[in-house]
Amino acid sequence: TEMSLLDYQTLVDDLVRDDDDKVSTTQRDNAIGNAALKYSDDKPRVLVEDVTADGTDLLPLPASWEADFSNVLSLEYPIGNSPVSYLENFELYTSPLATKIKLISTITSGNDVRVNFNVAHTISGTDTTPAKHQEAIACYAASILCTQLASLYSSDQDSTIAADNVNHGDKSRRFAKRSDELRDRYHDLLGIDKKRTHAASVFGDFDRKDSRGNDRIYHQGRYR
Repeated sequence: TEMSLLDYQTLVDDLVRDDDDKVSTTQRDNAIGNAALKYSDDKPRVLVEDVTADGTDLLPLPASWEADFSNVLSLEYPIGNSPVSYLENFELYTSPLATKIKLISTITSGNDVRVNFNVAHTISGTDTTPAKHQEAIACYAASILCTQLASLYSSDQDSTIAADNVNHGDKSRRFAKRSDELRDRYHDLLGIDKKRTHAASVFGDFDRKDSRGNDRIYHQGRYR
């Protein structure tokens, strides 16, 4: 079922539970937009368009191509073969006039090439996201806002009443936890392994000497 922007706004409000109305409508809408971009990176929308060769080794980009987002996934040529025939070894080539798809050989002028490529999803106007993933976008947007609220309450020093400051600390921790839960829910709904978003470990030599200036037993200088 297609959702409207208002549907996303309502769902995000419900997920954040901002009882003190700290989140502005602009902040909420920006979070929804950023969540849609994040979703587009994780689950891009795939389109198929035919482009016509001009007899050179350069093909025009599809009409629906989105600069700074789209990538060519595959090029089918000739079209309609069974099994499907794909062109290999292509790249994007940018000249002062335009960006085109550069091939390793020419294609006869007038022949069509079928381009599979990705574009970003839209949620304003026409919602292009699958119904099963709409909650995920709302969860990610709500997670962004909860992180902002956690930071707000953590740094809020306006009140001089100790009890109120403690309350701010409780709210900061609550929104930080809520943000983590919502982000986990986003990954779960999309079937994304959360471990892949963690930084990789880095290993290196530990060449420092001990407190007496001598070599360490497990890493002696003669082995370096």
